[in-house]
Amino acid sequence: MKKQLVIAATLTLLVLGAMAQTSPRLVRASGVQANSAALDEALKRLEKTLTRHGSRVSAGVVRRFDARNFRGCKITYELTPQVAPDHKGYVPHIERTTIDLSALDPARVEARGRGDKGAAVGFVTRDGEPAIEFSVATEAHTFGATSRFRAHHISLTNRAAAEEARTALMQAIELCRR
Repeated sequence: MKKQLVIAATLTLLVLGAMAQTSPRLVRASGVQANSAALDEALKRLEKTLTRHGSRVSAGVVRRFDARNFRGCKITYELTPQVAPDHKGYVPHIERTTIDLSALDPARVEARGRGDKGAAVGFVTRDGEPAIEFSVATEAHTFGATSRFRAHHISLTNRAAAEEARTALMQAIELCRR
C-alpha cells in the first residue's frame, strides 16, 4: 500500500511538472490565437470600409477598389479602371499596392478631408524605410516594376469612411507589431 502511495505521489508530481512546463506555451498559444482573431476582425472592418468607400470617379472613369489580400500583416489592393465600351479618352492604369502593416507607425495614421467632398486616410512607415510597394499595369496580371515608398494614402468618398478606415488600420498595425 505504501508503495502504491509513493508511485501515485510521484506520478502526480510528474504530471504537475509537465503541466507547469506546457502551461506557458498554452497561454502563449491562446494569446497568439486571440491576437490573430483580433487582427482578422480589424482587417475585415478595414476591407469592408475600403471596398465600400474606396472606389472613385475621375474624368469619367470609375476606379474600383479591389481588395486582393487582407489576411496577415501584409495587405494588397488594386484600383481597377472601369469604363463604358464607348469611352474615348484616357484610361488610367491598374494600380496595385501592398502595405506591410508591421512597418507602419500608428501615430502617423491620419484621416484627412471634409465631409462628403472626399477624404483620405494617410500613413507613414515607422523607421522611414520604404515598406509600401506600388506597381501599375495596363492589363490585369501584367504588373511592371515595383516602386517602394515611405508614405501613402487611400482616397475615400467621405470623412466618416476615412475615420473608420483609420481606426481599423491603427488597430491592425498595433496587432501586427506584437
